[in-house]
Amino acid sequence: MFAFPGDCAQSDGCDCAAVRSSQHAVNPSDPGMYSSFAFTRNIVLLGAPNTTFYYTTVPYGLNNMTIDGNVYWNMGDTNATHYTFGPTQAPVSWAAWQAEGKDEHSLVADPQFVNAQGFDFSHLLPTSPALTLGFQPIDMRTVGPRPRSYVTKP
Repeated sequence: MFAFPGDCAQSDGCDCAAVRSSQHAVNPSDPGMYSSFAFTRNIVLLGAPNTTFYYTTVPYGLNNMTIDGNVYWNMGDTNATHYTFGPTQAPVSWAAWQAEGKDEHSLVADPQFVNAQGFDFSHLLPTSPALTLGFQPIDMRTVGPRPRSYVTKP
């Protein structure tokens, strides 16, 4: 679950993208060779217009990644035709992104959180498209910083 990453102040080169990729080694024959991971069954929820889902410093930095089964939505701009995907240097439309083999089973749709505005990301409506893709809601009481009284000692 990636929520509101684009709401940060853009300064000092901060790109504010939800997912970031960068090149870890120089290889002229394959500039994206060392940028690989799987990004599957996530919800990416943006909250401000003109923010991006992906950022990479390498034109081909997303080529070696498995990206699928995700739900993307921008509450700050619900017109999905404005959304772009792929390398920052050459972003493409959702249709073109899927034609490249990325997010073939993913959706651009409202994930239907019960109260995203109130930062409650642990409750989805039963009709959420994320649930049909296999997203497992997280008990938010068990993640992130908590008062010391919740920390159990061995």
